[in-house]
Amino acid sequence: MPSLAATEIPTAAPFTPAASTPTPSAALSISARAVPLRGEAPLTVDFYGEGLEGAEDLRYRWEFGDGSAAVYHRSARHTYVYAGEYAATLSVSGDGASQSTSLPISVSVRDFACEIEADPDIGLPPLRVKFRVVVADDLPGPHSVHWDFGDSAVATGNPTSHTYLGPGTFTATVTVTDGHGRTVQRDVPIQVDAPDEAD
Repeated sequence: MPSLAATEIPTAAPFTPAASTPTPSAALSISARAVPLRGEAPLTVDFYGEGLEGAEDLRYRWEFGDGSAAVYHRSARHTYVYAGEYAATLSVSGDGASQSTSLPISVSVRDFACEIEADPDIGLPPLRVKFRVVVADDLPGPHSVHWDFGDSAVATGNPTSHTYLGPGTFTATVTVTDGHGRTVQRDVPIQVDAPDEAD
């Protein structure tokens, strides 16, 4: 019986799948606006944001630049209590892309009526002077009152008093800050005469 020769069966090369190439997401385009962009404190601003070019399931985040909490809505309203220059930022993400833009917000202050009283404002040492600052009844509180008596002494509160121990001309300055962060200064001269020398 004739012998059968062994036949080598070829093996197929291992299959290596082709690497997939991710489809790039379309660039995310956004727009933002704020009304108003400037004004006096307290300034309430309405913010509006929008993602363009048909992107879906977008997530919005507004940051107002004054340390307050972010708002996760397309539109937002925020009140700036203190004067300053702020950058309000809108961040939008979705469809594998993200984008952000900022708006400048300028908050100014207007001077408010404030008067300083000193009684007496002239005399011999030791001269005890009573100080009082008068502001409008409708000024937003709480108020911060700081006194500099011009002789290296300071104090807070209203009213207050201070004793000048030696002769000289001094400028007493009061700094008043209202509940909206607005600050004004007023000053008054205090004259302390030297006593006449005894004959």
